Amino acid sequence: MQLFKMQRYGFIDIIAIFMSKGPKFADSPKTKYYCSFIDKTNLLHMKWIYNSVVLIVFVLNVIYANGQSVPKEWQKHGVRNHYDILSKNFARVYNENKSGVINIKGDTIIEAKYLSIFYDTLGYFIVSKDENMVGVINKNKQVFLPCKYEEAKIIDNGIQVILDAVIIYYDLTGKESQHPIYSKYRVQKRNKTAIVASVDGENWGVLNDNEKWLIPPQYSYYFDIRNPNFIIYRDGSSYFIANVEGRVIDSNNYERVDPFGEFYFAKERESDHYSLYEKNGQKWKDSLVTNKIEIKGDLCMVYVDGKTLVFDQKMNLKLSTTQGSFVGNNQKYIYSGEHQYKALYININKVTDNKYRDFQIIGDTIVAVG
Repeated sequence: MQLFKMQRYGFIDIIAIFMSKGPKFADSPKTKYYCSFIDKTNLLHMKWIYNSVVLIVFVLNVIYANGQSVPKEWQKHGVRNHYDILSKNFARVYNENKSGVINIKGDTIIEAKYLSIFYDTLGYFIVSKDENMVGVINKNKQVFLPCKYEEAKIIDNGIQVILDAVIIYYDLTGKESQHPIYSKYRVQKRNKTAIVASVDGENWGVLNDNEKWLIPPQYSYYFDIRNPNFIIYRDGSSYFIANVEGRVIDSNNYERVDPFGEFYFAKERESDHYSLYEKNGQKWKDSLVTNKIEIKGDLCMVYVDGKTLVFDQKMNLKLSTTQGSFVGNNQKYIYSGEHQYKALYININKVTDNKYRDFQIIGDTIVAVG
């Protein structure tokens, strides 16, 4: 399939396959337009440049594909891309550039006739037939809400939709319901204590369940509340880190902020290093400074002076090694090694150490070769 398409479209097709993580985009009107544009403008008549770029992108595509293996139970139903697996039970499939959904048995849940499909863990699919209107289908194949709404979002035990700029909230039986917040404010996301919301859909803030604004609705769309200990938002180029009451504990011209447990890593602009801060905004007592971090579920891998340090969410050191670079698969597995892979199973208080010649990650399962 991919080799055939490369012969048809050449260079731009390989880029489309790699960048879009799937060959279905190779036949899209946009891809064909760019192919035509390149042909007309003679951009690739310098053959050595063409061949070099094609080779590099193709190798990257192969590396990416190998790192995103699709389990065989999905492959046999035609699922080719890892990102199309929506959950352990559902996956997206395509037919003539339209999207549908099948289950793990290969049964059709949603016919492939939609422009896009997104899945929520409550068992609802937000679907769209064009770029302007969305609807909702449940996992029992029933059309919960038709494709006539401007926006739809699964929130708590209900669905918030926008119709003609009016906010409507439905419970999960399909009945319109009056909610003190979800029927009044546009909601972006929430955690246990904080809700990112807007009055007009343009200016955003954070309020609690008592309808008290912790952060006034006057900022851009970017808010990070994935960690319940912090509210992180931006104003221009500056990051603001607030506590659960909305009090700002730190503000700076950071390039990036990553919360972890009761701490957060912050990287200043024009700097290659992260510093670690406590939830009061003060630098961690051990003054940890690193140029690379990886947060994998309940564990954080920090690279310092040739060592890889693994911490839990209270910043207790669980492992220190010089074995080389790490690749994680959620909080359970970490791999290291140069000539041999060392599989380390970490469950906070338990570390087992076994060497393998090769391994592959499929979902949450390790396939290792001794």
